[in-house]
Amino acid sequence: MKILYLMDSAPNFGSLFLFDGLTDAADVTVIDLPDLEYKGVKWYIRPDRKYEIVSIEEAKSTDFDLIVIANQHQATLDYMRELQKRDTPNVIYFNSDTPGIDRNLMSEFQANKCFLREFYYNEKYPDYCIALPFAYPPTMFSSPFKHREIDLLFAMSANNNPARMTWYHILQDKLGHINAFFNLDNDIQIGDYFSLLDNSKIVIDIRGFGADTVRFYEAIAHGAFLITNETMLCRPNPFINHHHVCYTEESRIIHWVNHYLQLEADRTSMAHNSQQHLLQYHTTDSMAERFLSNLEGIS
Repeated sequence: MKILYLMDSAPNFGSLFLFDGLTDAADVTVIDLPDLEYKGVKWYIRPDRKYEIVSIEEAKSTDFDLIVIANQHQATLDYMRELQKRDTPNVIYFNSDTPGIDRNLMSEFQANKCFLREFYYNEKYPDYCIALPFAYPPTMFSSPFKHREIDLLFAMSANNNPARMTWYHILQDKLGHINAFFNLDNDIQIGDYFSLLDNSKIVIDIRGFGADTVRFYEAIAHGAFLITNETMLCRPNPFINHHHVCYTEESRIIHWVNHYLQLEADRTSMAHNSQQHLLQYHTTDSMAERFLSNLEGIS
């Protein structure tokens, strides 16, 4: 399939993850894209991606099977508006932190389908809307069974959700006796952050503006056991509570941290289960397969 993949120079995790997978599975052309060597991007894109870059004028005169509007940045939408006269099917990937479908964009571009990062269990969606949460490139995996010195890692920006500050204070107040690393300022260099993940037994993940977080997948990929408060996001082939990860609420967080710190064999076994589940169902290659499998009938 020949795809014109519309994104812009501003990094967007959803756009990048789907791009990473599609470049292995389809013939991908872009007009614009982020700097793939930028420090906040290169860790999440495999270096051997195959794609073609064309100008907007070249795109107007080239035949494509599908146009993918990969985010809702203004520059991306402007590219699509210049291409609207083409009789080429298009789909939209809504992957911002804000849940829901922009029906105005669906109508403006006469999109055939939409894909949604923030697809919730308690919401009803039209048949043309498909869940497509984040994924992770099939690289940078660490063994769950390696020796880890940090008992607990809590590293995220408090500005994204007040619950993060609440959990931060609870964990600091009640778990001062363990070897924990706390950071609320989001000022860790990304290489250092991955080293912390590799050396942590348990990682805490609390949703931010959106329910889906990259940290959810990072922790699992790097072999840590994940404890999270996220239960509303629909992930096809979900991670199962107390088999892959631990889903909990504020009032039970101390119990489960202490519980799994004491049960090392159970903790590392579940971290291994979770990592194998990610490798089978939640890599960027799997994300691209899900995307492509839901294009039937679009022509």
